[in-house]
Amino acid sequence: MKKILCLIAVALVAGMSYGQSAYYFKFNNLANKGRFNSCDSLISVELEKAKKKENTKPTKYAELYNLGAKAAFQMALPEVQKGASGNPLDTAMFISKSQQALDYAALSHDYDLRPAKPGAEPKPQFIAANKEIVTKMLDQWYFAAFFYLETNKALAAEYFLKYTEAYKHPVFTKEEQDSIYNAKKDNYSKSAFNAAWTYYELKDYDNVIKAAKVVLKDTFNMHTTYLMLCEAQLVKGDTVNWLKTLDEAIARDKNNEQFIEWQQAYYLQTENVAAAEQTALSFIAQHPDNATGYFMMGAVELNMKKNYAKSREYSEKALAIDPNNYRILVNLGASYVNEMLAKVSSGAFKYVGHPGKAVPSKDKALYDKELAEFKTSYEKARGYYEKVRELEPNNHRLWAYPLYVCYGNLNMEANAKEMKSYLDK
Repeated sequence: MKKILCLIAVALVAGMSYGQSAYYFKFNNLANKGRFNSCDSLISVELEKAKKKENTKPTKYAELYNLGAKAAFQMALPEVQKGASGNPLDTAMFISKSQQALDYAALSHDYDLRPAKPGAEPKPQFIAANKEIVTKMLDQWYFAAFFYLETNKALAAEYFLKYTEAYKHPVFTKEEQDSIYNAKKDNYSKSAFNAAWTYYELKDYDNVIKAAKVVLKDTFNMHTTYLMLCEAQLVKGDTVNWLKTLDEAIARDKNNEQFIEWQQAYYLQTENVAAAEQTALSFIAQHPDNATGYFMMGAVELNMKKNYAKSREYSEKALAIDPNNYRILVNLGASYVNEMLAKVSSGAFKYVGHPGKAVPSKDKALYDKELAEFKTSYEKARGYYEKVRELEPNNHRLWAYPLYVCYGNLNMEANAKEMKSYLDK
């Protein structure tokens, strides 16, 4: 609340750039007495009079709407002060008068830029006055969001998101809008995340998507936001944009394991080798010094194309960049284990992997060759999985079973027994 109190310790008084109209002096007199309800009523009456007259000059509308914006702002201000002090407030009044002030400032600005007659040059008089109002209201919807947070989460989320658009008010030039955005960028990111999270809790996935896209203009809570966005797109059945989001998340988020797994699982499930390969190769082309692309391509070769040697080629490139990445090590170990299993099941090995099959003396050299390749492969796999264990000692699901298999095939009975104890837990 301290921040709110600091932000609201400003007030508007009627400026002195107006013409000598009777309603202006009446407005100023009422404003000085703090009778802003009466100011608001006065402007409503004067606007109706102006609309009934023919050829009312744009300058008069600009003046009336500017005064109306000031009155509406002053009517909303006490409600902010009540909320900041923890006292009950009229939230509906605060919202309606805040919106009225912003709308009137926009209308005043629009009329202010119109020429008095066709062909004449516009002579704006209220640009500074309108900017003053809107500048003081840039945080208005942020207050609204917190006022609603305990009573109406949907409205709170709506105003968290609306706050992130406040800088786009038409009274500001493009340069001024950019300047405001840059100054408040962190606040906008946090507010958009609040909106996305609240919509996510409400299972309002359309608005999760809308809010997440605002959050992702920056890097605040990027990982969580991508997770919410991916889930929302899947719930909506939007696979096309889900895949695009995965590509973006993999490229931007260093903690991208989940996104890579989802993408690879999808391509594996749909047997879309070409898309998986294209995605990985495209990543490599764009980020040649990043291990992720080589890891992805290694996974494609390992899981989809069953080209174990090629898988190792890509995985080794990834490991050279990121030597302590356990996921790369797991794939390297798996490439050796899976290759041996494939050779046994396909009959590429005549004797190894076929217990009980007699080896005639003439084939002793062939058997020895097969056995050497088999043991060498499991020895290499063992080295990778032991490194995984070293890096992830508490995550035995990554290494216990693979090491049990490796130790068993290498006749390392004590080690295999140890791994069995993890599997029995």
